[in-house]
Amino acid sequence: MPPIVYETLRVVVAVAGALIAWFVIGPLARGLTRLAFQRSLPQGGQVVARIAGGVGTGVLIYLFFTLGPGWGPGGGGSGTGNGTGDGKGPGISGTDKPKDNGTDKTTTDKSVAATDKNGKQAHPDWLLIEVVGGHRYPGKGQYYLLRRKEPADLQDVEAFLKEKKRAFKEIHIVLTDDTHGGAASKLRNKLDELMSDRSYGFMVRTKDERKKRVSSE
Repeated sequence: MPPIVYETLRVVVAVAGALIAWFVIGPLARGLTRLAFQRSLPQGGQVVARIAGGVGTGVLIYLFFTLGPGWGPGGGGSGTGNGTGDGKGPGISGTDKPKDNGTDKTTTDKSVAATDKNGKQAHPDWLLIEVVGGHRYPGKGQYYLLRRKEPADLQDVEAFLKEKKRAFKEIHIVLTDDTHGGAASKLRNKLDELMSDRSYGFMVRTKDERKKRVSSE
């Protein structure tokens, strides 16, 4: 569902919680006052307690009641793939080949194709970013190929996504045998950082095109 639907549901739940708190806080405040001070709470004090309790409850519910992929309290972790995440990458070291240690929450999808059988773009709302390295690295930090053809550094990628905000539903990090591991890690971390801003609304997947290596005995 669109993010606006999740946002509306959060507001509705927060308002409902505030209304419930309005009715509960009054008797609770009277009871605590009588217990602590051995006297009744004035009517004005009850109104103040109801307002403070209702508003406080509504705000807390809105902040901590999360809905939708990658939404977390306080603008924190954003999910990747089809699940939720903690906003942190897998910690790939700065080597040429990133290792899959099973802790990365990015969904690996090897079936993603940039074009269909007729040569047309199969998913116009997907962005494929290939991470290069080795002899394919052109220099100047341009480890990334936007749409697998436009060289860019990390700042270029960020500027492109800010310009095309909400244009993409999925961003696919393409890994090949030439991929530089450190650059892949930095890209993942930058995408996680951008996803913490809910106005982007994309999820991240990994398209792994590296050849499987068979270890010799």
